Amino acid sequence: MPEPRPRQISRRTVVGTAWAAPVLLAAVTAPAAAASETMPTLTLTVSPPYKDGNTTWFVIRVTNDGTTDIPGGALLAYLPLTDASYWYSGFSGEVAWNYGPDDPTGESLTFAYDRAVPAGDTAGTLLLILGRTDPDQTPAPVATLTFSAPGYTSASAALRLE
Repeated sequence: MPEPRPRQISRRTVVGTAWAAPVLLAAVTAPAAAASETMPTLTLTVSPPYKDGNTTWFVIRVTNDGTTDIPGGALLAYLPLTDASYWYSGFSGEVAWNYGPDDPTGESLTFAYDRAVPAGDTAGTLLLILGRTDPDQTPAPVATLTFSAPGYTSASAALRLE
């Protein structure tokens, strides 16, 4: 059996490889450039709060200002529970709002909208009920409810407990 000969690399192979490298780098950097584009937004509408004894009720609507639909389950609302000046009493609204992923620390609540929100459309109403720990606290406590969806700029509502 003849002895294998070492393969010679031609100049064209080296030049071709060097030429291909920048194309690979351009493909790798393209997502970074795309990520710098302006993300669509969510617009919040919060009705005036309704006081009922030691609780305050908030009616909140979220509008998809993007050009694509938000898939069912992707629109989330996040409520931190680390501020001792208020407590969570409950939620209601359109049946599509449900509890979202659990926080194992118990320091927050997440709500998920189970239906798709078409581009330019508004998700069903979320009714959030919060209570004041100290009814005489001045100034009144403020809870922050943040809405998010993948590929969208998040939006927050400052909910002042009356």
